[in-house]
Amino acid sequence: CAYRSGKKIGFMQKENESTMKTQTVTTALEFRNIGKLVTQSAYTTVVIDNKDDKKIFDKFHIPFSNRVLVFGYNVKVDAAVDFSQITEDIKENKIIIKLPHAEIFGANTDKDSLKKYIEEGSFSLEETNEAWKDIENQAIADAKTNGLLEQADINAKILIENFVKSDENFKDYEVSFEFIENIA
Repeated sequence: CAYRSGKKIGFMQKENESTMKTQTVTTALEFRNIGKLVTQSAYTTVVIDNKDDKKIFDKFHIPFSNRVLVFGYNVKVDAAVDFSQITEDIKENKIIIKLPHAEIFGANTDKDSLKKYIEEGSFSLEETNEAWKDIENQAIADAKTNGLLEQADINAKILIENFVKSDENFKDYEVSFEFIENIA
């Protein structure tokens, strides 16, 4: 058998063809009432650079032991407001809405957006899974740094005010907002 760098050569099998068969089984299913409304999303592309250089006694480099994996994914990060915590106080022609600040609702990696830049050597499933966690954590950190939660708060206020004013009985009311501490 002829092999080169872990890939089968030419006449044996096409490079992108796979004979692996996958079987999936759902082992648990649960429904939950969330009560949160996503009011803002951030879209990011995160690139991970994994490098590994084997050494003996943490000093001497082992030749040809380098492993490198540089890849990226697109990640969508959602921020939501917990609508179950919203309260209102109506006085004369004024409505005071008390609501929690937006929190990160979730990060979803687009699995079809994988872009490999460099792949040398093999990485275990555990190592790849750790890199996956890093991707979503980095996307969340970047989204927060760039104002995702603040924009989600603004959008929540706009949505709630528009909802209140859509009621004929409250269309002329002044709507104001107060933020409460989020219940963790």
